[in-house]
Amino acid sequence: MLSKSNFKIAQTCPTKLYYAKNQYPKNTDTNEYMAMLAEGGYMVGKLAQLLYPEGIEVKTEHGSNYAVKETEELLSSHENITLFEAGISVNNKIIRIDILRKIGNNLEIIEVKSKSVDSRIDPKKNKVKKSLKDKEYKEYLEDVAFQKIVVQEKYPLATVTTFMLMPDKLFVSQLDNILTWFTLTKVAPKPGSTFNSIEVDFIGTEENLNDLRNKDNQLLALFPVDDIIDPWLPKLRAKAGTFIESIVSNTKIHAPINYTCRGCEFKVKADVEKNGFLECWGKLALYDNPFILDLAQLGNINNKRDNIINFLIEQGKTALEEVPLTAVTKPDGTPFYSNRPFYQLTKKEEFLLDELKDEIQNSNVKYPLHFIDFETSQMAFPYHKDMRCYENVIFQWSCHTIDSPGAKPKHYEWINTDTLYPNLEFANQLKNCIGNEGSVMTWSKYENTQLKSILNAILETEDFDPALKTWLDGLIIVDKNDSFNRMIDMHDWAKEFYFHPRMGGRTSIKVVLPAVLESNKSKQVEDLLSDVGLFKKDEAGNTINPYDILPEVAVEFDGQKIKVKDGSGAMKAYQDMVYGLNRNNNNVKEKYKKALLEYCRLDTLAMVIIWEHWMQLLKK
Repeated sequence: MLSKSNFKIAQTCPTKLYYAKNQYPKNTDTNEYMAMLAEGGYMVGKLAQLLYPEGIEVKTEHGSNYAVKETEELLSSHENITLFEAGISVNNKIIRIDILRKIGNNLEIIEVKSKSVDSRIDPKKNKVKKSLKDKEYKEYLEDVAFQKIVVQEKYPLATVTTFMLMPDKLFVSQLDNILTWFTLTKVAPKPGSTFNSIEVDFIGTEENLNDLRNKDNQLLALFPVDDIIDPWLPKLRAKAGTFIESIVSNTKIHAPINYTCRGCEFKVKADVEKNGFLECWGKLALYDNPFILDLAQLGNINNKRDNIINFLIEQGKTALEEVPLTAVTKPDGTPFYSNRPFYQLTKKEEFLLDELKDEIQNSNVKYPLHFIDFETSQMAFPYHKDMRCYENVIFQWSCHTIDSPGAKPKHYEWINTDTLYPNLEFANQLKNCIGNEGSVMTWSKYENTQLKSILNAILETEDFDPALKTWLDGLIIVDKNDSFNRMIDMHDWAKEFYFHPRMGGRTSIKVVLPAVLESNKSKQVEDLLSDVGLFKKDEAGNTINPYDILPEVAVEFDGQKIKVKDGSGAMKAYQDMVYGLNRNNNNVKEKYKKALLEYCRLDTLAMVIIWEHWMQLLKK
């Protein structure tokens, strides 16, 4: 059977359909609970059902075949009916529909998505900020189109119309703490099964429910999509037929290998028995040597250089050293897009350009130096009143301060672990920490963006602290070329002035830190990491990446462990701690809190180590 998920993966690459059906291992996160929590889809789906109180849920405990049979019986016995998770199967195709409404001879397919649109008008472009006609929504619309194909085949005499129901950033929530109105419950595996599932319940009051259904509190918008998808149906119908032939015969549809294989989820370790990536690439797949797919700005280089990367792959040239310099340079020999690919092809040793000295001077860097990092979280539903969907709450900061050159860094931190709106307290505590003196170092524009959002939020209120506004005005970057900016992005310097072969074309702090540790063997760096329990060496005597030593937290849902070692992991931990299965589990919450603090602290400590390493290199 060709399901919606099968159809979706085959649309990205038809060869993957064979790997998916034959259960080849993938490199993606398999913790479905944490992924669901991050998307907030469970609440969107539940609210969608609450908006249709007449709806009947088609149960799944007896399997898809039972759901299909139950759907057929309900549709045939009712002139008008609304079904949740309706099952429809025809001609080797099977789907589950989020919401299916039968109104006489009309069948309405309503696909519920947690991905948002933005119907606000962009004044600069004089058009909607994010419309369903934008390219990023195509995969979701193809999903709806496949459902329409199946329903039309099953019920050829019916009129089939399609809709998408999704959060819209146009709406500002008038409700507070909506997330606490939903609860998650782990459902034990059924006899003969090992699969845990999550049950979502609405635990709010009748007043809360009425508020959610009130048009004035609208959070989800319903969009008709037939005009967009109908022109695609003939082509998608033919593709579905090809995919079904592949499934029935259990044979691959061979797609050409190219630069887009870089992100293939079936690219796993070389020694894995069922390795989809290796089956596609064979001897051209280089695991232990610099590989063409490791080249930075790969897609841009291919598309702006007449498909040069795809041409090299067709010629069997997949070693990084086989990429000609003309692929990454202008006629005068200078990098045409970014210096990272150029460095990958030409530099074999670490270097730091002396121009960084001038940049530091021009940036008016002043002690004390405050190295800061933020952690934020966003969900499909606004956390609090007066917020929009997917608007951030900023729940944590870490700061390492160096008072003078050579001084030992001091660490400060703040974190929120409850359901209160944290952004203003976040800003006030940071203000108390770094004050108005010294340069503020970051590793991205993200911190500046979040501080801007706090400033904009307080300006919309009638009663705000003028001292906080003044402080934010003095910290936020308005013109990046202004030499009096307090905030300085070290990531810009890494991209422009620093290279280490271990980094390849990447400049994430998670990549730069282990590269620096490979070169810097100073006792100072060892002590800084040892003080926080993050200095270890492997059997060969090499320093282990500190991000790999961070603690893991067992997830209540399935016994898997989550490691807070990046922004995504931090957001998932926060959401589970505050709104998920573990929000009442004080033991797990304390472990999450500890993991979040250690991770955020490492990010700012990493900046300190990189800064000190750069200062040593500039003295040579």
